[in-house]
Amino acid sequence: MMYANIFLVDKNTNNLIDKIKEHNGRSGDIIENTDCSGYRTEGIFLYFKDSIEHSIVDLQFSHESYGHVGDQFSLGPEYPIGYWTYAFDRGKVINLTNKKDAVSKAYWHDYQENPEPLHIHNIGDDLQKYLYKINNGTISLEFTWGTFLFAEKKYKQILHSNFCFFYTKTNIEKPTATIEK
Repeated sequence: MMYANIFLVDKNTNNLIDKIKEHNGRSGDIIENTDCSGYRTEGIFLYFKDSIEHSIVDLQFSHESYGHVGDQFSLGPEYPIGYWTYAFDRGKVINLTNKKDAVSKAYWHDYQENPEPLHIHNIGDDLQKYLYKINNGTISLEFTWGTFLFAEKKYKQILHSNFCFFYTKTNIEKPTATIEK
């Protein structure tokens, strides 16, 4: 499974975007300012790149008061379920500081259910081939990169919203996300 990289930086790190590019940084990688990290997601930013720009973006706070990955990213084949949730434990740490002993100190606030964004267009046009109904009105969308679980009553709401947040469940062999906590 693939996880976001963690780039460790501090106040002395210059030319940050160039250094991330030199280390083959991917859009969605996490940047941790070690001068102020250590309490949940303080000092955490994300690297964003598209065909036009490379930039550093803040976490969003709409679904988690301590911050989460924002809607400029989306779960999908490129970012499987758990891509950000597990990054602090399993992602590659790249030290861009001058301190040889720098370590990642950040962590998600609610590690058991961390919000990760999903743009509905990343699921594809033919949802029916991925759709399974399981017990008690729960619907399952199963992809090679993860499984989404949600109440049947939410299905139409999700399809008409174009975008929603799913909560990645930890301690599960197969990555699974649900729309409700």
